Amino acid sequence: MGAGIDSLADVMGSPMEITIGDKSLKISPLEMGDFGAAEAHIRAERLNLFLEQTRGINGVNLPADIRAKSFGEIMNSPIRINDILSDQNGLVFLVFRALMRGNKGITLEFVKKINADQYGEMLDIVMGLSGFNKKLEGEGPLDSQNTTSTTT
Repeated sequence: MGAGIDSLADVMGSPMEITIGDKSLKISPLEMGDFGAAEAHIRAERLNLFLEQTRGINGVNLPADIRAKSFGEIMNSPIRINDILSDQNGLVFLVFRALMRGNKGITLEFVKKINADQYGEMLDIVMGLSGFNKKLEGEGPLDSQNTTSTTT
């Protein structure tokens, strides 16, 4: 790693607490497994949308060979970290993963219902804790540290 960085712990923050409505929630840094889970989530959403849209077009199903080819393309198309970070559903899923680690009973539906201002704040915190605090501004995840958050 770069000069002065001995481990991922040097660029990643500790979990921190926030309040949403009357709930006090702990947000944890993302782990590599969270990106794998987000990849699977996005792929499942794409497959479900494909299946919904191709079950019948004007009452006529697509031929099986065309459906199979398209299904295979969806299954085999790569989903990279940048794809997840540029996909709103992927970002919501990452916030969910960061919340579920420290809060029993948190659901993806709960995260989807958080208002836009609170969601934006939570996303900023998750990205900062995970070493991505400058990622959306064009810098890499190791270029800076999150030094403004309070930790628990």
